[in-house]
Amino acid sequence: MIVIDKPAGVPVHPAGRYNYNSVVEIMRAERHYAFNPLPCNRLDRLTSGVMFVSKDKKEAEKISEKLRGRTMRKEYIARVKGRFPDGEGEVKGNLGGVVKCEENILQISPILGLNRARASGKTAKTLFRRIAYYPPKQTVSSENSSNSSKPTPSDPCPTAFIPSSKDQSATPPTAPRLPIESSSGYSIVHCLPLTGRTHQIRVHLQYLGHPITNDPIYANRRVFGSKLAIHDSSAAQDEEIIRRLAKMGKTEVADAIDYDNTADSGDAVEGVEGEQTMQICAPPPSPPPPPSTNSTSKTTEQNPSEASDETRENGRKGALPFSSPAEYASFVSQHSAMVSDYKRRKGERMTGEKCCVCATDLYSDPGPQELGIYLHALAYSDAEGEWEFRSQVPRWALPPPFSHPAAGKRREGGVESGEVGDEKKEEEEEEEDLERETREILATGWVYDGSETPPVEMDQDRLNREGERRNKRNP
Repeated sequence: MIVIDKPAGVPVHPAGRYNYNSVVEIMRAERHYAFNPLPCNRLDRLTSGVMFVSKDKKEAEKISEKLRGRTMRKEYIARVKGRFPDGEGEVKGNLGGVVKCEENILQISPILGLNRARASGKTAKTLFRRIAYYPPKQTVSSENSSNSSKPTPSDPCPTAFIPSSKDQSATPPTAPRLPIESSSGYSIVHCLPLTGRTHQIRVHLQYLGHPITNDPIYANRRVFGSKLAIHDSSAAQDEEIIRRLAKMGKTEVADAIDYDNTADSGDAVEGVEGEQTMQICAPPPSPPPPPSTNSTSKTTEQNPSEASDETRENGRKGALPFSSPAEYASFVSQHSAMVSDYKRRKGERMTGEKCCVCATDLYSDPGPQELGIYLHALAYSDAEGEWEFRSQVPRWALPPPFSHPAAGKRREGGVESGEVGDEKKEEEEEEEDLERETREILATGWVYDGSETPPVEMDQDRLNREGERRNKRNP
């Protein structure tokens, strides 16, 4: 048995437009195609985490029987929209109680891979508990504090619009997408699926009103509407939902509620580029350094003709001179907004061109926000305690740095803006404590006795498949 930590964005099997860049084909290529890997637990292409690949059929059958018999414990971690409820049981600080979701799941469209909560579906049960909640930072300018009648920009992505230099409280322009709630923030949720339905965690989180923030299907308001089908298990809108979803990735780019926050969600921090268990967003190009006060004073003392010569020389070299720090700050704001807007617009869709060899429709390259979702298979273990495989915690599940907007309300009290002293040191220490606490909770795992695991349904189709497997093993 080979246990891997699958990165997001890589499918398990060749499917659709993925012929060779899949887990199975990559492992075959590494062994000169003399090896036939047998995946035991199939993760979604957008999901990362622990995955079992068997070397022979007997071992693959053993793992598969444990999964079918629900004697294998699975732990996932997800980053969801809003403040996840406290749930039942004791609440210890950020760690919430248990939230149960027992909605049956029905496959609505096999072609699109769409599943929904439906009473007529198959039995499904998932336990959730909140690990942490991070509200967005509320920034209020000095002009707003003096005039409360003006609106306050509360978009969690502060670079989604560019306020004018005269009015810092300008509201963002109308966008072709629905705005996300500024007061929602996000939560890190520990998930314990007791059954193994397709998209089970994603569907149950959507039903509870807390979808995975960058899920291109279940957090897509262009498909499910503004309420994202919260507590909706009816079939009234199925045809319309299928029609809308069929356009995504073809004539329209998928637009989840958190796509604009990809670059500002804590992913593009130092050291994240080397972590394989999450979607990777390359940091935007760095803006030029701010103007130095020494160089400014020196320029004013120079002869005007010399200064103009120096300015012309800088222009020929491609330098961008700034007359003041305010001008530099305005340039940085516009630069960040342009990068954010580019990432939002970039996405996979049909280009209208066809392959010159096989006449297959060609697609544009996906954007960085489309390479994965905030769902990670954290651990798999035997219910009897014989073995356990646990992966590293992805960076997006850890507390964001204090410089990130989502860290705005993590502290109560805090240090006044005029104080300096040990403020930075205190912030670093608190950030380390929060990260250590999160890692300890996830490293300990979810202590569960298995009492709520639903019994295995043995319908006629399943009995026939079990009989065929036994006949193959014992001819």
